Amino acid sequence: MSLPKLGAALAVAWLGATSVLAQGADFAALEKKLASHDDDERSAAVRALGEQGGERAIELLLRALDDAQPYVRDLAAEKLVELVDAAALEKLVLPALANAKQPPRTKLSLAFLLPRWRASWPSAPVLAALKEKDARFREALLASFSRVLRAALEPASAERPKGTSQRDWDAEQAHRSAARAVLAALDAKAFAKALQPLWRERERFVRAAACELAALGPEPARSEVRAKLARDEDFAVRAALLLGGVAHGGDGARSLLVAGLGDPAWQVRHAAARELRALPYAAESTEALLASLEREEALSAARAMLVAALEEATGMRFGDRPADWRRWWSERPADWRPAEKRAERAAGDDDASRTAVAWHGLPVDARRVVFVIDNSGSMRDELPAGDDGRPQTKRTRVDAELARVVAALPAEVEANLLLFSDGVEAWREQLEALKAKDRDALLAWYAARPPRGATNLLAGLLAALEDPRVEAIYLLSDGAPSAGEQIFRELVLERVRERQRYAAACIHTAAFLGDAQGEAAARRIEQHRRFLRELAEASGGRAVEVR
Repeated sequence: MSLPKLGAALAVAWLGATSVLAQGADFAALEKKLASHDDDERSAAVRALGEQGGERAIELLLRALDDAQPYVRDLAAEKLVELVDAAALEKLVLPALANAKQPPRTKLSLAFLLPRWRASWPSAPVLAALKEKDARFREALLASFSRVLRAALEPASAERPKGTSQRDWDAEQAHRSAARAVLAALDAKAFAKALQPLWRERERFVRAAACELAALGPEPARSEVRAKLARDEDFAVRAALLLGGVAHGGDGARSLLVAGLGDPAWQVRHAAARELRALPYAAESTEALLASLEREEALSAARAMLVAALEEATGMRFGDRPADWRRWWSERPADWRPAEKRAERAAGDDDASRTAVAWHGLPVDARRVVFVIDNSGSMRDELPAGDDGRPQTKRTRVDAELARVVAALPAEVEANLLLFSDGVEAWREQLEALKAKDRDALLAWYAARPPRGATNLLAGLLAALEDPRVEAIYLLSDGAPSAGEQIFRELVLERVRERQRYAAACIHTAAFLGDAQGEAAARRIEQHRRFLRELAEASGGRAVEVR
């Protein structure tokens, strides 16, 4: 080798070595920052790791999933979603998921993140992790595995939907392709063997999630779980089997849902109506929806969902009036089909005969309801003076609305009130029939708790969903989540959606938005509006804005 070439080669080697040393020094500095007591410094370290990439960055981000601050944890989760590919998933993430020595918070986060990676993964370590004792972790892992299989079973679409960007469309296709690879590689016998013990699980939501996963998966688990548990006494299990079976599509899906409309539990009937709402019109299921509406008790969440499903299927607007629906249905031409373009119903445009009571414009159309109210410090914010000229705050507006609604609730309604700020406070441990003294007690309890602290919205909703009898949740919030296990909107949505699948309660949302002062504030308001709307729509609920 000539001297010039040798010199060039040595220079390249020297530059490479110094680059590696510099990168090592960078990671050492970032690791030190992750241990800082300063929240901003740890957040900055997480962002820098996201930009740096590589195995060492992923290892440190996995560590950040156990940070004391939810913002840092969620930021680390988002960076991991961006960085982790198939190789890193198999080498770093799945071993951490199955490692009993990992902090519980880290394992829980990884369980929820599993469906978000657009890469296939071997099922063996995931199935092995289902032996963990932590019920929350097992429920999360089962739910995430189910999300992957549901994505795998979704019918392929040849055309990009209108309004979807090419980038989002490509990402969605990659996600479904990875999900199909997971399903194709699944060891059917090992899958069934891992799930069978969970069908006898004492924790109801773990048991339900295991049943849905089995119903989504390959044989023999799918047939075994239906044969053993199709008539199980727990409504959550029957709802899970219904939802898992429907995902396979075909003519059998509609038949399953029609059968579900006759289930003895309102939660299963509600789930069946909600799923039928998403299917195109068919005379058989429309007749079944109408017959179910005629049988359903008045002032119930299942009845409201049946009305919504009928309106969605037919485009007609007869509200909660079974006789009018039956008359129209009997007199329609034999070859009738719904118009392709339907008139959209506004958020507050609900049938007045359903209920005389409304919470910020949302009809209270169920017998068992929970009001979940934001009681964070921002609820002290001032608003423009009312019609009487008196000064008011967000809290005083809610005070007046709550007093009006509680006084007007029908005698047959059972209710509870939850307030969330840093944590959650409940008026009662469970739903309560409201006699006159109880209404006064509820309002007095509420008045004694002034706004304070942050916004732990996730804890408020999960607490409301704990009671299986709850039919409807009325959530009011004035800002984004800022405390709790998760605060990033997408992560909160995922947590609530998975729990709500079996709890069945509709979540209706009222967004206390206020006026935007500047572009940044307008952006935050729009994000919060979209977040609460998606939260409502995912459960078949309605969303309104409080001005």
